[in-house]
Amino acid sequence: MQVRSTVAAYFGENTYLLSDAQTRQAVLIDPGSPLPLLVQWIEEEHLTLTDILLTHAHVDHIAGVPYFRQKYHVPVWLSEKERDVLENSIRSYPQVLGDLREKLLPDHWIHEGDCLTPFQLKVLETPGHTHGSVVYQSDNALFTGDTLFFGSVGRMDLFSGSESDMKKSLRKLFSLPEDYIVYPGHDIPTTLKQERSINPYVRYYLQDEE
Repeated sequence: MQVRSTVAAYFGENTYLLSDAQTRQAVLIDPGSPLPLLVQWIEEEHLTLTDILLTHAHVDHIAGVPYFRQKYHVPVWLSEKERDVLENSIRSYPQVLGDLREKLLPDHWIHEGDCLTPFQLKVLETPGHTHGSVVYQSDNALFTGDTLFFGSVGRMDLFSGSESDMKKSLRKLFSLPEDYIVYPGHDIPTTLKQERSINPYVRYYLQDEE
C-alpha cells in the first residue's frame, strides 16, 4: 500500500491517497478540498478510486467530498456517531457547505471493528476531538484524523469534544505496537514511539500508566 498526502492550502489539512500498484485500486481519506494533485495522481496512474473514508465531520476534512464523490461516483463512509457533528458543520459553514448537504451525507455508517476498503482498514472509535471520531488502522499505520498529531492532540473544546474521551482514546491507541506510523489530519507523520516520548499531551494522559 502506497500512502501519499497533499495539503489543502485554505485549511492546512492532510488528505491521504492510498493506492495499490498491482490492483490500481485507491481510496481517499478526509478530502478537505478538491485538490488538483489528487486528480492528477489518480488519472495519470489509471487508479480506480473505490471509497472515500472520513475520520470525522469537521468542515476542513469534508469540504472536498462532493467534488470527488461526483467525479468518481464512489461511496462515502463516516461514523454513525458523527451525525450531529456533520449537521453542525453544515449549519456553521453555509458559505462552504450550505447547498451541499445531500452530497455530504455518507452512503455507509461505520462502527468499531469494521474492516473497510481493498486495504482492509480497521475502524477504531476514538472520541475526544468529536464524539464520532475514528482512526483507520492498517498493518503498520494509523490514520488518526484530529485525534493525534505530531507533538499534540486534537482540540477538545469544540462541539461534541470531550477531554475524558480523548484520554481513553489515547490509551487505546498507545496500547498498539509502538512502531506504528501515524498519519495525522494536520502536520507531519510520526510514530507512536516518538509521540510517547515527545508529546506532552500523551505523556500527561498516560502518566498514571507508567
